Amino acid sequence: MTDARARFCEQYAADVLRWVIRLGGPHVHAEDVAQDVFTVALRRMSTFRGDSSERTWLFSITRNVVRNARRRSALRRFVGFDSLPEPPSSEPGPSERLESARRRAAVQRSLGKLSTAHREALVLVDMEGHTAKEAGAMLAVPEGTISSRLHHARKAFAAALKREGIEG
Repeated sequence: MTDARARFCEQYAADVLRWVIRLGGPHVHAEDVAQDVFTVALRRMSTFRGDSSERTWLFSITRNVVRNARRRSALRRFVGFDSLPEPPSSEPGPSERLESARRRAAVQRSLGKLSTAHREALVLVDMEGHTAKEAGAMLAVPEGTISSRLHHARKAFAAALKREGIEG
């Protein structure tokens, strides 16, 4: 790998992994999917025209790779080829670590119950800290659409968390 490609991967590795974890939910193998994102991005590097930032371009690739991974995962679970272990019920160490792990797993399950459009808006604005305008540019939809999706996503996410026993 050339130095420029290695720097590109290093620069965006944390972002891509975070996006994959948040968009993919508990049924995708985040590290494998993140690697797939970089494989696609590096293969398509010559097609990057600069119409958007590298980060926006990479997020778009991540969305597509995650969408495909979620489809494959759903099919594996449907056919019975994939079984997801339950989060650990007991782990050595302080009770805070257990509670934190439980909450993270509940958040992932709750995110996984949202529609793709709602999950993407919620992740970009509420978890990644982008403005609605930035999220709209990244998702190629109007800012008002992001606001609408956020409204519905927040309600659905709060309800899913409540069903998981986590109240905000």
